[in-house]
Amino acid sequence: CKTAVDAMIPLYVHAPTSTNTNTNTNTTDNDNDSHTSALPSKRRRLENHSSANSSPVPPVAQLPISIVRAMAQKQEIARQAEIARKLEEKGISRKRSRKLNTRGNNCDWKLTYSNGMPRMADACCIAIGGGGFLGVLDDGGVCSHGIPTNVRDVISKQHRSNIKYVSIGQDGDYYISKTNGRQFSSGPFEGSASRKVKSVTFGNSGTYYVKFTDGSSQFAGNIPDSLSDLLRERKTKVDYLWLSKTTSYDSSCYSYKCAFMIGYNNGKRQSGGDVPSWLEDAVQKYSHKKITQVLADEDSRTYFIRYS
Repeated sequence: CKTAVDAMIPLYVHAPTSTNTNTNTNTTDNDNDSHTSALPSKRRRLENHSSANSSPVPPVAQLPISIVRAMAQKQEIARQAEIARKLEEKGISRKRSRKLNTRGNNCDWKLTYSNGMPRMADACCIAIGGGGFLGVLDDGGVCSHGIPTNVRDVISKQHRSNIKYVSIGQDGDYYISKTNGRQFSSGPFEGSASRKVKSVTFGNSGTYYVKFTDGSSQFAGNIPDSLSDLLRERKTKVDYLWLSKTTSYDSSCYSYKCAFMIGYNNGKRQSGGDVPSWLEDAVQKYSHKKITQVLADEDSRTYFIRYS
């Protein structure tokens, strides 16, 4: 049976680690030593066996050189991967910044039901027509409202994805291109197999202007003579061209022609014909900026202006 001494023995007793010569500390250590000596021999053997098996993890200096090298190599690979990731993110950020600055990283608009559209400046293409609008995002997705039925049908058949550029005219005219090079069109301009299209502007009754990525252009229809001369003289310097979908009388040629607004890459612009006053006022607000795109629909009095 247990004695009174056995009942007082703690289950775990640790050997003193302090070398402090303080009187109170030494007294406590001596008490612990007396308790340890009083442990039954079986319990002491179990504690000695447990302490012998719990060997500490060796420091790096004591590991084999092959393991140390493998650890160092793994750390270096992780460090290089992190550097590459940061450089890639920085490169993508710079590339996107250059793209936004080229096409205009700010915009102003008056469109119908455009609240569902993400940041307009993030759209690589905006089209206006039929009282509605369509926006193409950088990832090829499409956001639209109130666009003509024939345009909506083409976009839907393409699953509203991988769209690159859209332009909408009147009387069912449109031009659509995809990221894989496919083109869809209706109206006076049927696309081009030899040159890549940068932008298309529709006027009225078969009037259009096309700018290609190589700087060349093509136009036809009710283009005023004054505008024809400007397009031929400064064809590589045109940033944007807006053509009205209605005609006004041009006294220089005694016929009805499209009104127009043309902007150059030096920031200057010119207008001709009966340009709506509300559009002139909207563009004039950014005359001190570099305007890169002007779209407008006279029927719905909606517009979109991109600038930087």
